[in-house]
Amino acid sequence: SRGRRAGEARGGEGGEMTSPEAVRIRLEGYARGKIASILQPLSERLLVEQPADPVAFMVRYLTAERSDLRSAVATETVAVADEVGKEALPGEDHPLLDRIWELTKRNEVLDRLRRKDAKRLEAQNEELQARIEFLEHKLNDAGIEYDVREPVAPEMMTFLDWEAGQLDASPEDDKDDEKFQYRAYSEFPPFTKMHSCMVASLLKEDDWTKHSKIVTSTGFTLSNLIQSGVTGPTLPVGLCLGDEDCLAMFGGIIAPIAQALHGKDLNKSHHVTDVTVESLSEPDDDTAEILSGTVVAVTLKAHRNLNGFPLPAGTTSQQRSELASLMRDSARPLVKALGGEYAELSELDPDVEEVIEGLGMCMEGTIKESSMMHLSGAARGWPADRAIWYDRSLTSVVQVNGMDHLVIMTHNADGDIFKAWVDFVRVYGLLESSLDSHRRRFTSHHAFGFLTSELSLMGCAFAASLLLRVPLDISPAQVKECGQKFDMRAVRAPDEKQVGGVIIYEVHSKATSDVTEASVVQSLIQAA
Repeated sequence: SRGRRAGEARGGEGGEMTSPEAVRIRLEGYARGKIASILQPLSERLLVEQPADPVAFMVRYLTAERSDLRSAVATETVAVADEVGKEALPGEDHPLLDRIWELTKRNEVLDRLRRKDAKRLEAQNEELQARIEFLEHKLNDAGIEYDVREPVAPEMMTFLDWEAGQLDASPEDDKDDEKFQYRAYSEFPPFTKMHSCMVASLLKEDDWTKHSKIVTSTGFTLSNLIQSGVTGPTLPVGLCLGDEDCLAMFGGIIAPIAQALHGKDLNKSHHVTDVTVESLSEPDDDTAEILSGTVVAVTLKAHRNLNGFPLPAGTTSQQRSELASLMRDSARPLVKALGGEYAELSELDPDVEEVIEGLGMCMEGTIKESSMMHLSGAARGWPADRAIWYDRSLTSVVQVNGMDHLVIMTHNADGDIFKAWVDFVRVYGLLESSLDSHRRRFTSHHAFGFLTSELSLMGCAFAASLLLRVPLDISPAQVKECGQKFDMRAVRAPDEKQVGGVIIYEVHSKATSDVTEASVVQSLIQAA
């Protein structure tokens, strides 16, 4: 009889399982099989574990497995109903099936709600992750070191939210590009304790109110002027000029910062430039011999900007391209007289780049997000329209469209300071003469000197540095004292520049106001 009923349940050869009895057999068989699959492990565990209270053990076990058994039997019942139709099931099972379907539909609704909640939580998580990435980007941009294991200070969180709101609310600016947007701050920036730049400490709210609506002839605003300091709290100064008008139109803000940098009121200075060979006394034989034994290498560098163009932080991409085209023409006398080549930064010969980079005269291949150049907007479009002229000996270069329009540099690897000066004067003179033929000149102010993007360079906008061998018996304090005497900064060179028997120091000029280029080099010789 059991075999016959099993055959009916299977529907026979080629038959269909449609009778209630056959369906009942199938469902009972499935249930017994599932029960057996649960009881078999229970028996094994009773034999192996031998609990002190077998009944309590079995109750706990079966209670834990009950929901899985119910779910499995209900699922099989629904599957059979879908296969043969509800009418094929025994009549007494119809209410149960209705209940199963009701629960199934409810579960489907709950499942949809769970999926909806999961999507909502996923969206919230993505939003939170985007927020984290935004904060990390802002902190990195600002050059602020932070520990990901520690929360960002509430004050900085509030500031970053404020800055993000100002960014979103700022209108389009002709200077904007796809990666950089100029701000139009609607209120005095809420500087934080982490803002160590001079702008944060010296800019007063009254000055902000007085100058906030001023716009220069090239479209540069107070917001543009201080944006690097607002978004880059750890920059030393945090103020970047955008054109020639800035000194006059924002003078009340610029003057106290310039005075703090230079230790004097630059409005009372009188700018004089001197880039001639005759202005430097050539060392006598004894001095030259001393220098040749102590000076390892020397570098001279001048920052210059051209009239008729905004400074790099204030230029549009078209103006930057026009300046690059002008410099390509203006560099031809340099190429003719001193050889070498004028090359776009992106097309610079790798071998040439390696040499001048080793001398510290190559423009950066990439610009750090926390740098003044990036935060001020001067790096927009990098490296488009950036270029370098270099001479045949790879000891003189002119950088184009960096932090300033031009950086003129010469290097002497033999430590011959006078020869480095002669080379610098020649490059400077050829370039100045060529620009004059294009009716261009180096932009300057009668008191502040040569106009530069950064106030710290105002004056002669010239720096001289050298590597110096110092005997071991001379103390660091003596080196420092000697440097201060000639307004030089002396620091121990990195380990990779050290050699045996002596200590190598880097000596850098400091003063730029009320001094000439020639006098800076003369002081460098005396200090060495």
